[in-house]
Amino acid sequence: PGGNFVTAKHTRRFMRSEHYQPSLSNRDSRQEWEAKGGKTTWERAAEEVKEIIANHNYHLPAAIRQQVLSEIAGIVD
Repeated sequence: PGGNFVTAKHTRRFMRSEHYQPSLSNRDSRQEWEAKGGKTTWERAAEEVKEIIANHNYHLPAAIRQQVLSEIAGIVD
């Protein structure tokens, strides 16, 4: 424990490729965020779910697919 991991060779080697940036997070300033519509994380997540549903080919029996879509609609809308 202790020390400085930032100067470690392993950190320098992987710091750019291993950084995780969630697709729903927004790193803009508040002014930029508001100028782009100011969508909340929940709103962006709902849009992403709707896009996935619209553009994904499901391999489920029709009855199960309809049940899943109904459940998602109840959560997203």
